Amino acid sequence: MEAGPSSGVQKVLKLLGDLKGTVEKETAAAEKDQEEYADWCIKVTTELESAVKYGQEKVEEYAAGQESNNAKAAGHANEVSNLEPQIAKLGEDQSSAEKARKEEHAAFVKEEAELVEADAMLKKAYAVLKRSLSFAQSGKASHNEYVEEVVQALGSIIAATGNADNGRKLQALLEMDDSMSLKQPQATVKNYESKSGGILDVIQKMQDENSAHLGSIREAEMKARHSYEMVMQDMKNQQKTMEAQVASNKEEGAKAEAAANQAGADLAQAQDNLKSDEADLGAKKAGCKKAAKEFDERQLARKALTLLEYERRVPISVG
Repeated sequence: MEAGPSSGVQKVLKLLGDLKGTVEKETAAAEKDQEEYADWCIKVTTELESAVKYGQEKVEEYAAGQESNNAKAAGHANEVSNLEPQIAKLGEDQSSAEKARKEEHAAFVKEEAELVEADAMLKKAYAVLKRSLSFAQSGKASHNEYVEEVVQALGSIIAATGNADNGRKLQALLEMDDSMSLKQPQATVKNYESKSGGILDVIQKMQDENSAHLGSIREAEMKARHSYEMVMQDMKNQQKTMEAQVASNKEEGAKAEAAANQAGADLAQAQDNLKSDEADLGAKKAGCKKAAKEFDERQLARKALTLLEYERRVPISVG
């Protein structure tokens, strides 16, 4: 039994219905896949955008850290460069002060020795002259045996004394008469007693002045030594403080320099990571956009299929 026209149409309609169902299933499956892919794209791009933002923050952080630590290192280096000349100057000042103090002390020692020697000569002359006067007055012994010794001692005092007025007084007393001159130490008892009294007074005055001057230079020496020690201690304390500051600045400067170098290395790595994340984000966005466009085109193509296209694809025979 041959099939009629109606059976052929029904067959075509059934085939078309089957194809429509297939297309709808394919469309629904494609939409589901595209939705999942879109969700994946959102998730991945969101993560990459976060990574890029984080990378930008780290780049800024490391760049700021590098700049800050370089500034710190430069500041410490500048402080060291300022302190070191000051330390050197303090060292020079200490050397100069020490040299000046040695010269000052040497001058004191010399003057002190001269004054001590003059004091000893004055005491000797005073004692000899007084003993000679005593012997002359008592008549126990001739004063002549002491005169030469006294005159010689007084001559040394006149040559060594720093007091010109007293020296001239002694010289005048000795030369009032040839009997007491340095050239001819011979005198009568009367003349000797007269001159000796005046000489004793001058010698006593010279002893007092010599002792006062000796005490004065010793006091001045003590004050000078104390002042020197105070100044030296102050300079040493300053030097010690500055040396500690230099050591601290060098240590902190080295730490800052190391931190700057580490920040620089971290910055380079962060820049590489950021560049990679930005490239990955760009690629993912471009890929997702392209996939969405291709999906839309396929969906439009499916919806644009017409009956004639189905007829072209499916041979229909009506017997």
